[in-house]
Amino acid sequence: MDPAAPTAFATHEGADLTAAVAVRRLGHALAAATVDADLAERIAATLGALADEVDAAPRRDKHVEHAKHSTRYTALLEGRMPDPTPNGHEIEFDRTSIVGGRLNPFGLDARHHRDGDEAVTTVNFGPAFEGPPGRVHGGAVALVVDEATATVLPMEGRFGFTGSVSLKLVAPAPLGVDVQFRSRLVGEEGRKLFVRCEATGPEGTFAEADAVYIQVDPRTVPWIAAAIAARTDDPSTDTQD
Repeated sequence: MDPAAPTAFATHEGADLTAAVAVRRLGHALAAATVDADLAERIAATLGALADEVDAAPRRDKHVEHAKHSTRYTALLEGRMPDPTPNGHEIEFDRTSIVGGRLNPFGLDARHHRDGDEAVTTVNFGPAFEGPPGRVHGGAVALVVDEATATVLPMEGRFGFTGSVSLKLVAPAPLGVDVQFRSRLVGEEGRKLFVRCEATGPEGTFAEADAVYIQVDPRTVPWIAAAIAARTDDPSTDTQD
């Protein structure tokens, strides 16, 4: 699953990415297979011991990670709106998001890129996201729609939050093949942005959605305001690697 689009920002995933990929692989394997009791017990014992080690490790700080790896977040901290995504490039989002976050061990490993005036989200739903036999769980489709429509904002150089999402499931979504969610801005009214999304696979359209996003001044968002204040108080803060 590769939209053949260059990345929008430098990623520093390393061993964390390797671990996340391995956990996702195991999750899909367990969802698709019937294992005997001995193997199940060995999996539980091994993962339990590893989980104990991970629990003892330092906690993630998303502010710090965003400041290091996200050009979009850096722009917000500098008091300016991020630049729109160039055509054909990957749309920068959240590295730990459950939909497109490469570092999320439970994620869908989706990819977002710009194609003209559309934000294109490509995903291959694995066995862990099966609902009816051979088809994707509707909740997983809704999850992708939420993020797919949201990527229109960074694509356009905007900032805001979800107001509402209306989803229509028009056909079963297929498992194990690349599918696309194409989202575009279709209207604007005051601070409201109206986004439309269509999801398609080899068998045609399987979902349609309309979403409303509310634009806000990033400086009024508490966690961004706090980060800006901390950055201002510490002029030595360096957001680059």
